[in-house]
Amino acid sequence: MPNLQIPSIKGTGIYLQGPYADDQANRWVILDGKDVGQFGAYSDHRNPSVPFWGAKGLANGDHNVIVKHNDTTTKILVMDAWM
Repeated sequence: MPNLQIPSIKGTGIYLQGPYADDQANRWVILDGKDVGQFGAYSDHRNPSVPFWGAKGLANGDHNVIVKHNDTTTKILVMDAWM
């Protein structure tokens, strides 16, 4: 599965947003080259777009985020926004 490379973010925080549903894959997040964990977006009932991961209190400057699909090929990774 391809990685989602988010354009460089400038600031002290970032949030990633997408839907929660039974077809959503686990997401593996890497911030500034460091693994920050795997985050699920599973829900029995479809939920509209909401933040699934965030970081605040970062040093003011440029930050890089990579989101990887980390699940079976029958699951999808939908990300609606980063802010």
